[in-house]
Amino acid sequence: MNRLKISEGGQPVYLEDLQLLQDNQSALMAALVSALTDRTGVCWLYPQQMTLEGDTNGIQTKTYAANTLVVDGVLYPMQQTTVQVAEDATLFVCIKEETTTDRLFEDGVTRGVRTVGSAYLSESTVGALRSWQLDKVDCLINLLTALINGSGIWEN
Repeated sequence: MNRLKISEGGQPVYLEDLQLLQDNQSALMAALVSALTDRTGVCWLYPQQMTLEGDTNGIQTKTYAANTLVVDGVLYPMQQTTVQVAEDATLFVCIKEETTTDRLFEDGVTRGVRTVGSAYLSESTVGALRSWQLDKVDCLINLLTALINGSGIWEN
């Protein structure tokens, strides 16, 4: 474990120190998720809930409840989503990241200082940072249950 050694008072804080604090948290969560997901590194935080709203001429209207996707220890929120897809269509859960919160720096250049990620559902993976087939992503509680019951990767 990497640690910061901070003496009492007068210690300057550098960007590397802040990066270390972020990296330590991410590394811990990534290791935990990797162990629970049999090294795939992705799962839903809660069980995925879908409601079939209607079916017209083979086109289904499905509403998926808001959830949080965990990817390598990073949380990506997903808003409630309604999709219209063919019955046999493959849906993907994708992630995207955007840089927001512009700040004006001393050199006169405005730059984004915050990266915000989110998950979304799509029939296409074009433009996604990463993507997975929706039906291949399990939820955290199912993964924990499988490990506790001995049907997971830690079976004797």
